Amino acid sequence: MRRTKNTAGSTAPSSSRGQSKGKSKRPRQQSPEEEYNSSIFTSKVAEERYDKILPRNVILERGFNVSNTSDIGKLIRNSIVGHDWGRYCAVPEFDANVNFVYEFYANLPDSQRDVVTVRGKPVDMSVEAINDLLGTPNVPFENEGYREWLRSGSHEEMSRVLCIPGEDWVTEKGKRVLKRDQLTRIAKAWIYFVCARLYPIKHFTALDEDRIQVLFCIVKGLSINVGRFIYTWMKKLDYTNERHGLPYPSIITGLCTNAGVPRSKRDTIKSPMGPITDSIIDRYKIREEPQAEDAEEEGEEEPPLNEPLLRLPAPPVIDPATIDYIAHCSHYLVGGFQHTQQYMHQQAEYGASHINQLNDLYSRWDINQENQVLFPPYPQYSDYPYAPPQWPPHMAPPDYPAHSSPPPPPPNDE
Repeated sequence: MRRTKNTAGSTAPSSSRGQSKGKSKRPRQQSPEEEYNSSIFTSKVAEERYDKILPRNVILERGFNVSNTSDIGKLIRNSIVGHDWGRYCAVPEFDANVNFVYEFYANLPDSQRDVVTVRGKPVDMSVEAINDLLGTPNVPFENEGYREWLRSGSHEEMSRVLCIPGEDWVTEKGKRVLKRDQLTRIAKAWIYFVCARLYPIKHFTALDEDRIQVLFCIVKGLSINVGRFIYTWMKKLDYTNERHGLPYPSIITGLCTNAGVPRSKRDTIKSPMGPITDSIIDRYKIREEPQAEDAEEEGEEEPPLNEPLLRLPAPPVIDPATIDYIAHCSHYLVGGFQHTQQYMHQQAEYGASHINQLNDLYSRWDINQENQVLFPPYPQYSDYPYAPPQWPPHMAPPDYPAHSSPPPPPPNDE
């Protein structure tokens, strides 16, 4: 058999056609167009999908923290108990790992049998897995009140239950919607939860029929399979609309954590939004004059989802004497800092001179009395010569000693 030399100089047999049969072929090398990070992504397309969704923000979730002391708090707690959503409506258990979320949605379209691969680990995203994570009941499809309402519900019933008296559906861009300020206080509290936890959206002033139907079923106590709902909207994520945020970050983080997905020190962690409390619900505006309110809200920007609508009081009026006193205090503090800084600078110069003299002394071969080294004197700290500013007469405490020293000069900007 003919032999050839290898790179080390030794001989090695050359393969013949007959010998190549039965041996495994060398794996085909990927072209530059096909290369991708296989430790994170399931395909080159998934990596490209990741780059597209990377500019989007995640929609942080929030829960309820209401008491039995208010009427609305009692209604919300009764609804939570009726739906058996105790864990689900509380503050989310997991802080959002933003990197998990991006990688999860990048690989989601490549998933098989409700299993998404995240950093090499199979993550179960089935309806049952989501319900187990959230502690929500696994309602059978045929018994779900939400599905039955979709078949037989009416717009009149929804507006009657959810809106304040005199309000009804309006049309925007050819679609039937309800405005946020048309809702009752209890409906408004639940819609903030729905738009952050169940049917997420970043900003809203007008609510489409899909979200109103979910809101109606919650308020009326109709059963909803939360796991099936979340699973469906995860699958329906629009990868083309960059304005849409990425929903369910805490849920995805919980699923990945249960699956043992490894974390990295470089992962970005975000805490859930603050809970919806009694005080927040009390500050929600209820519109009493629809026509006047409509005129005021024309051209109004959409407020962020997680910020309640507040009526802030006017800022307090501060008298000029107080402002002048605060300014003198600021000048006094800055002047004192500069005084201390000058002393520290003198110490630094002394230390540098001391070291130079020592280096010069130690570099000599012989040390005698005729060639001595004299060190400079240590700098002495002097007290700041200015007294603190006086209180304004109407603010001074009883028996507060007055100072006759002049105020310090303005701070030196140099």
